[in-house]
Amino acid sequence: TGRVVEELVATRRFRVLERERGAAILRELNLGPQGLSDPKQLPRGKVLAARYLVAGEVRTFRVQVRNRAVPGAAGRVVRSVELEVEIGLRLIDSQTSLLVAAEPLVYTARQPLPGNGRLPTTLLRDLQSSIARQLRVTVVDAVFPIRVLGLAGDTFLLDRGTGQGLTKGDVLEVFTGKGERRRLGVLEVVEVGPKQSRARLSEGRGIAEGDECRRRPRKAQVKPTSRPKPEGW
Repeated sequence: TGRVVEELVATRRFRVLERERGAAILRELNLGPQGLSDPKQLPRGKVLAARYLVAGEVRTFRVQVRNRAVPGAAGRVVRSVELEVEIGLRLIDSQTSLLVAAEPLVYTARQPLPGNGRLPTTLLRDLQSSIARQLRVTVVDAVFPIRVLGLAGDTFLLDRGTGQGLTKGDVLEVFTGKGERRRLGVLEVVEVGPKQSRARLSEGRGIAEGDECRRRPRKAQVKPTSRPKPEGW
């Protein structure tokens, strides 16, 4: 939770409200009326109401150790550990109770297992960072959709760049940005720049400036590690 909060604050697109320590905040605000502090030094404030609520649950947390025999070395095995985490994310508009986003997110990671048999600390840290970054991207996309800036030659310009979760090969479904929400087509990202990206039309027509794009989620897969096979295998 702490990493997700840090990621959202770092975007500078949100004002994130502290709720876990809400009781301490309220006690601080009540010091003045109780005569325990100088009102001039600590004026009584008001707690802001949140527009969006981010909620979720960890549905799956699976740890599996794999043993692989080393060819030509009797009795020797290579051990690796694989983690799989599935999170259900919900982004709620507090003014309307509308679910702005509701989707499962699956993360997998694999690393060699040390001789002491303990989970590598880097594995858990990297997994947490990956989860927090993806949750940040999902929330930003839901509140501030990717928009088409216009046509540049045979590609479309998008208002997302490096560090904002867009990668080459991403597939985007395009919808009308105003009026009735109609699906216009599909774009594939072909180049990611510092502040903007380029995408090529895969299907559809009528895409114009201001239209909104929605990422088509990629299926998370773990690529098994393997050693080159000897000649004549």
